[in-house]
Amino acid sequence: MLLAVLVGGISAQAPHPFIPSGDPCCGHPDTWGEARWGFVWTLGYVLAESLLWCLAVALISWAMTERRPRVKRLAMLPSGALLTAIVVFAVVLVSQLDEGRTPPDCDTLHVHAFGVAVI
Repeated sequence: MLLAVLVGGISAQAPHPFIPSGDPCCGHPDTWGEARWGFVWTLGYVLAESLLWCLAVALISWAMTERRPRVKRLAMLPSGALLTAIVVFAVVLVSQLDEGRTPPDCDTLHVHAFGVAVI
């Protein structure tokens, strides 16, 4: 769970369309939309992993005490993991907001040569 949060926090990057993303392992996002999908996938991984840990804790607790564990206590594990992941992403991405680059739009691009717009 902490590994998914750590890897997600480290891999969170501001978009930059001019960085080649030929690496099949860790591509660089070209837009904020791609960065958002990386955030959503990481939250999904954190939720899935925390639910597996929650199930393991529930089964071990049930086997040791022969009583069902309280659902409210078990729900703290996934909610705490998601909250931690959101805070980590917020800290990482807010610090990178000014570093994001957007690709040029060829329809509205105006090149200025010597102070005169060339269309």
